[in-house]
Amino acid sequence: MLIKLPPITLVAATMDGLLDDSVMFAKKMKEYGGNVELVVVDGLPHGFLNFYFVCEKTKMAAKMCCNKMMSYLNDGCDL
Repeated sequence: MLIKLPPITLVAATMDGLLDDSVMFAKKMKEYGGNVELVVVDGLPHGFLNFYFVCEKTKMAAKMCCNKMMSYLNDGCDL
Protein backbone atom coordinates (compact mmCIF):
# COMPACT_ATOMS: atom_id res chain seq x y z
CA MET A 1 0.00 0.00 0.00
CA LEU A 2 2.86 2.42 0.80
CA ILE A 3 4.34 2.12 -2.69
CA LYS A 4 1.06 3.35 -4.20
CA LEU A 5 1.30 6.69 -2.40
CA PRO A 6 2.47 9.74 -4.36
CA PRO A 7 5.88 11.25 -3.53
CA ILE A 8 5.99 12.39 0.09
CA THR A 9 8.12 14.99 1.83
CA LEU A 10 8.08 14.74 5.60
CA VAL A 11 9.20 17.83 7.50
CA ALA A 12 10.08 17.38 11.15
CA ALA A 13 11.94 19.51 13.65
CA THR A 14 14.70 18.53 16.03
CA MET A 15 12.49 19.53 18.98
CA ASP A 16 9.49 17.65 17.59
CA GLY A 17 7.82 14.94 19.65
CA LEU A 18 7.01 13.21 16.35
CA LEU A 19 10.59 13.24 15.00
CA ASP A 20 11.18 9.55 15.73
CA ASP A 21 7.87 8.62 14.12
CA SER A 22 8.73 10.64 11.03
CA VAL A 23 12.13 8.95 10.74
CA MET A 24 10.60 5.48 11.13
CA PHE A 25 7.86 6.20 8.59
CA ALA A 26 10.43 7.45 6.07
CA LYS A 27 12.53 4.32 6.60
CA LYS A 28 9.51 2.07 6.06
CA MET A 29 8.53 3.99 2.93
CA LYS A 30 12.03 3.61 1.47
CA GLU A 31 12.19 -0.04 2.52
CA TYR A 32 9.05 -0.78 0.51
CA GLY A 33 10.09 1.28 -2.50
CA GLY A 34 8.11 4.43 -1.76
CA ASN A 35 9.22 7.85 -2.92
CA VAL A 36 9.91 9.76 0.31
CA GLU A 37 12.11 12.62 1.43
CA LEU A 38 12.70 13.47 5.09
CA VAL A 39 13.70 17.03 5.93
CA VAL A 40 14.67 17.79 9.53
CA VAL A 41 14.84 21.46 10.47
CA ASP A 42 17.28 22.17 13.26
CA GLY A 43 16.42 24.02 16.44
CA LEU A 44 12.68 24.38 15.91
CA PRO A 45 9.74 22.84 17.80
CA HIS A 46 6.76 20.89 16.54
CA GLY A 47 4.29 23.37 15.08
CA PHE A 48 7.04 25.76 14.04
CA LEU A 49 4.90 27.11 11.19
CA ASN A 50 2.77 28.85 13.81
CA PHE A 51 5.80 30.98 14.71
CA TYR A 52 6.37 32.42 11.23
CA PHE A 53 6.39 36.01 12.47
CA VAL A 54 8.60 35.30 15.49
CA CYS A 55 12.04 34.49 14.08
CA GLU A 56 14.00 34.35 10.86
CA LYS A 57 14.79 30.61 11.21
CA THR A 58 11.07 29.85 11.21
CA LYS A 59 10.52 32.02 8.12
CA MET A 60 13.27 30.14 6.27
CA ALA A 61 11.76 26.77 7.23
CA ALA A 62 8.28 27.92 6.18
CA LYS A 63 9.60 29.11 2.81
CA MET A 64 11.29 25.74 2.32
CA CYS A 65 7.94 24.02 3.01
CA CYS A 66 6.18 26.30 0.52
CA ASN A 67 8.85 25.63 -2.11
CA LYS A 68 8.45 21.87 -1.62
CA MET A 69 4.66 22.14 -2.03
CA MET A 70 5.02 24.34 -5.13
CA SER A 71 7.44 21.88 -6.72
CA TYR A 72 4.95 19.05 -6.24
CA LEU A 73 2.14 21.16 -7.67
CA ASN A 74 4.23 22.30 -10.63
CA ASP A 75 5.34 18.73 -11.39
CA GLY A 76 1.70 17.68 -11.62
CA CYS A 77 0.68 20.44 -14.03
CA ASP A 78 0.78 20.06 -17.80
CA LEU A 79 1.13 23.66 -18.94
